[in-house]
Amino acid sequence: MSDESSAASSDDMRYTPRRRYHLHDAAERGDLEIMRRLIDVKSLGEGGNQGGKGEEGSVNMDVGTQGAAAAEGEEGKDEKGEEEEEEEEEEEEVDSEDDESYHGGEEGEEEDEEDDDIDDEEMMVVPMPVQAVDVNEKDNFNCTPLHVAVQARQLEAMRLLLDSGARVNKKSEGSTPLHTALAVGSLSQHRAFALAAVQLLVERGADVTLRDDCHHTPLHLAAFHGLTECAKFLLSEQGRAAECLEVKDRIGCRPMHLAAHQGHAATLQVLLAGCTDVSSACKVGDLRGMTPLHYACQNACWDASGVLLDQEPALAKSKDKQQVTPGQVAKRAGHAVPQALQAALGLSDATDTPASGAPVATLLVADPTCLEHRTCAPIVRATFCDPPPENVNRLKVLLDPDTGVLHADEFATAGVEWCREAPEAPLADLLRVHDYDYVRRIQRVCASLPDESHSIGHLDGDTAVSRASWLAALRAAGATCLAVDRVMAGANRNAFCAVRPPGHHAGSRGVVKCDPEDHGSHGFCLLNNVAIAAAYARHLYRQQGIRRVAIVDFDVHHGNGTEEIIENLVPREETFSFAQVGDSVSSGSHGQDSHASRKAMGLPWCEASFRATKYKPWLDEKDKEEVLFVSVHGHGGRDLRGLGTFYPGSGQTRVPTIKGMATGKTEEGEGEGGGKEGETLVLDVGMGLVDSAETVPGTSRVEWRTAMRKTVLPRLAAFKPDMVFISAGFDAHRKDSINMGYLGLIEEDYAWITRHLVRVANTFCEGRVVSVLEGGYRIEGGVISAFARSVAAHVRSLVEGTRHREGWSEEDLAWEEGLERRQQENRIKKMQERMAGMMGLLGNGVEGGGEGENGTPVASNVPAAADVKGEGSAPEEAKGDEGGGGGRRKRRAASGNVDYVALMKKMKEEEARLKAEKAGVEQISAPDST
Repeated sequence: MSDESSAASSDDMRYTPRRRYHLHDAAERGDLEIMRRLIDVKSLGEGGNQGGKGEEGSVNMDVGTQGAAAAEGEEGKDEKGEEEEEEEEEEEEVDSEDDESYHGGEEGEEEDEEDDDIDDEEMMVVPMPVQAVDVNEKDNFNCTPLHVAVQARQLEAMRLLLDSGARVNKKSEGSTPLHTALAVGSLSQHRAFALAAVQLLVERGADVTLRDDCHHTPLHLAAFHGLTECAKFLLSEQGRAAECLEVKDRIGCRPMHLAAHQGHAATLQVLLAGCTDVSSACKVGDLRGMTPLHYACQNACWDASGVLLDQEPALAKSKDKQQVTPGQVAKRAGHAVPQALQAALGLSDATDTPASGAPVATLLVADPTCLEHRTCAPIVRATFCDPPPENVNRLKVLLDPDTGVLHADEFATAGVEWCREAPEAPLADLLRVHDYDYVRRIQRVCASLPDESHSIGHLDGDTAVSRASWLAALRAAGATCLAVDRVMAGANRNAFCAVRPPGHHAGSRGVVKCDPEDHGSHGFCLLNNVAIAAAYARHLYRQQGIRRVAIVDFDVHHGNGTEEIIENLVPREETFSFAQVGDSVSSGSHGQDSHASRKAMGLPWCEASFRATKYKPWLDEKDKEEVLFVSVHGHGGRDLRGLGTFYPGSGQTRVPTIKGMATGKTEEGEGEGGGKEGETLVLDVGMGLVDSAETVPGTSRVEWRTAMRKTVLPRLAAFKPDMVFISAGFDAHRKDSINMGYLGLIEEDYAWITRHLVRVANTFCEGRVVSVLEGGYRIEGGVISAFARSVAAHVRSLVEGTRHREGWSEEDLAWEEGLERRQQENRIKKMQERMAGMMGLLGNGVEGGGEGENGTPVASNVPAAADVKGEGSAPEEAKGDEGGGGGRRKRRAASGNVDYVALMKKMKEEEARLKAEKAGVEQISAPDST
């Protein structure tokens, strides 16, 4: 991109009036006068081109048709917004079938808006046409003006919007403004605002019983974040607020579980005071049967444990579904239980209270230079074109001191240590994995760009760079090596590197091609950070026992760059060819040829080829058996029709030979290309695309967990790593559009796999884990975004790993899978009964079905529980495809051709009609939320 073209495009945007979200911008700044002018139709209609700030500074607004201005329909909402909201609620309802569900609702579609990318200061003086302002409209970040005001902590702007008809219960990213205010309060400096905002919203009619897409009520969030005053206020409200004490989230937790888990003793006391039956409330378990005391003991929250035992001493004898007491949970985790609680927990014997030693904190590495890697012009609301998925805002939602999710109080504890400056990775560390020519190319491209905000260059069609990108890449790679140093020194037990640019698609020469004709792309990646760190650890710390290193990649895209780097640990021969036609020379590898074109042109030609050995060892010839790479990712077409290829197109399931697998014997490789003599240890699990219309919700998540349980974790344990590295990509989240429907994970899945990886590390390498940020692009909503919450769940599990020493257990995995299977069977059974009953009411009839439980008719075209694949699928369903990838045909078999989503939507419509007409038909209850 030339500087001239950049300037021209910038000028075009500067002087071309384009619609912006003026009300959102004003709400973010707390500019009440501008907000009033935008909302007040009469003021705009009578005032012509009026300044937004009087004498202090004007906003030139070309009113045009003066009667057609702002805030149309303050008492209602626009048609499209209504439809989107209903779609959100319906999809959430499908996923909220009962409290045994592990998954949540999805968002409605976002609106695409055109605008410019001029910053706020410039836009204040640019002539703009005034259009009708909808106080409930969502911007291109999927936020209403009210959500924007809440996130910007503009209380008076909130009040003005509510006065002007803002819908107090409208959701953004699955969260109401009330949920958002409590999430903002997770940062200690905003607690006072959170309380004031909660009070204002409740006063204006906010429904305190509504749940977000994690199935959390506002009381859940107040309990989780330790917002004691907010919890007290919510419980003091008359009506249904106290009911929220009994509401369960996706994994069966009530607010009391969350307060106990986080160790918020004061908040826990407030919740207990609100219970009508304290004894019963304390004994309620989650989906695993764990009580609040189990949670407190598991996380070494002794103050919270004391509060619960004071209220109900008999809790110490309660057992979860695995028949484990809270005291045994503490013992298994290796916690040193305070002497005052030992007897109460039944740990009177000295051998029952291990001295685990002082926990060592999780290291969070976040160098500000990574924010200088610009992939587009500065991002503002309603830009002229959408920014690329990989942009600077990804780190801002994590690291901004005022709003970043990793600055929440839970991460400002003794269990977390921050490092805000990383060294530049030296050239020697880069060249263990990358070719010198590739490294120099990145450096030259970046150095050629001016240091200006709009100066963006490109390595290829999807990977942009700026002048600072090279330094950011060096710091990102240096951060991972620093994390290795700190963990090896014992200063930190594990680490998370919040860095960019990402790296797992970067091979030794950058682009990795699936075949000779494929041009490939960098996939937003520059240097392969995780591979650089793993090679660094194996090379530098070989005398300290670091020989066997494992890299686990759970990004939705195959880590093709990391895999190619691992393949280079074995010498392999490459063939290069070139041809000369006249004065032009074409070249390629793997025998590319252009003989036909030369012949057609009638030009003199010559061709030649040569062979070269590719080999980049990290240490010695044992690299191939002491370095393990695991990638679980989407693989197949871009849609169910099989059109196109899901990026990057590689990563078909292959399972390598792992010595000592299971019984101490050698397990032969499975899958194409796996397990051959002399090959590197690469374990790929390519997961296919699931047809959501023919399976129960959450099926792809079940297959993903099954692959982790049956294929990945047992082999990782058999490998016995000396250090575990994680390529932590969060773009498999169900809300992230870049995954095209593959995997569909939720926050709890990231917490789950992280817990199990930590347990493997606890068993074999003293908990040494270094995690590096890769993908994850659903940042709409900021602190409430899917990306922010997923990263927080991952880091939270790392932090919890510093406090416990629980090891990996294949038996525990088997028990967990059985529990989930039984829960899913029950859930499917309930869904069948409700659908069959609804079919009868809709007049579709029941064909040959007989009766289910309690005489409920069961239609023959509704699949039986054993025939429907879903969460907790039976182990035998995975036989013959241990990798978990499976084929589309297999997953669709025996589905009964029931479109669950469409049917549930029809059920909701019929339910609403019945209520409206009051025709005397027995009311169909909403899905059981508790």
